[in-house]
Amino acid sequence: MTRTEILHQTSQILTQAGIDDPSREARLLVCAALGVDGAELLARDAGLSADQEKKVWEWAERRAKREPLARIRGSREFWESSFLLNEATLEPRPESETLIELAMELFSGNEFSQKEDRTPLPSAYAKASADEFAQVTRRSLGEAGSGGAGGGHRAARSRSCLVRPSPLSPPEGRGNEIRILDLGTGTGCLLLSLLQEFLNATGTGTDQSARAVEAARENARALGFKNRARFICTNWAEGVEEKFDLVISNPPYIPVKDIPQLQAEVRLFDPAAALAGGADGLQAYREIALILPRLLSENGRAVVEIGQGQEEDVAAIFAHAGFKNIQQKKDLGGIIRALAFAAPL
Repeated sequence: MTRTEILHQTSQILTQAGIDDPSREARLLVCAALGVDGAELLARDAGLSADQEKKVWEWAERRAKREPLARIRGSREFWESSFLLNEATLEPRPESETLIELAMELFSGNEFSQKEDRTPLPSAYAKASADEFAQVTRRSLGEAGSGGAGGGHRAARSRSCLVRPSPLSPPEGRGNEIRILDLGTGTGCLLLSLLQEFLNATGTGTDQSARAVEAARENARALGFKNRARFICTNWAEGVEEKFDLVISNPPYIPVKDIPQLQAEVRLFDPAAALAGGADGLQAYREIALILPRLLSENGRAVVEIGQGQEEDVAAIFAHAGFKNIQQKKDLGGIIRALAFAAPL
């Protein structure tokens, strides 16, 4: 069987399974299974080995049962790296890159980041087009659980800032070092992506799942951050005594009543604990706001991801705890996706 033939048959399988845009999904799947990019797949109609055919059929069967391709591969691209997934980790979404961009904006004007300004590279997904994969992500996941925005790559985003913050000065007594805490770290994608950008940073990631912590530690090793990042299995920040210059989190924010209506790719394969945010989707924010005062250093900042339309409620929760909403940022779909808060004075 040739590449063209198996691509056609894979598309038919996904069509019969009711997968949106089956031709594009089939191309992404076959490219990933064979380890080739889209241009190579179509330019050279080579024959396949028995092992290659078996792999494509197995992957197609799993995708037909709504398992996301990233789960099938066991990894997902985020920012500029690939992150190992397991059953306890939320699949990183392109819109969560908004948190990284907002954190970088908050810390602009100081010397925390020593990386040279450069044209960012899109997050490649099995060497296929990032834009193509983002379109598939939006259709298969939707706003529920993923925000419905995408891109998988950095791009110019529209901004809607409540108050423009002044640049942070380096924490007193520690030169240009920045300490980062990632609450509910999952794969560690937020913390480890920030360590890529802030060369003098160190970080701690926490998660209540021991298996998620295992994945995060493996990702830190793979990316060369073993000595700059530590991961702790705990409930939010229990047992964490340090103070941090940046606290970042993508907490669960889906109301429990909405879980059954999520797309199958999310409902069946993302861990429920990483999705369900209580009756109103806001419970995690209440818990984080309560512990944040003891975690943030003077002049510290907190950045959290939110669901569509939650900005006012989340801002009110943090305001009640004494925090000021200093900035908000939209994702590529135009949805307010990240809020930044300043520590109480």
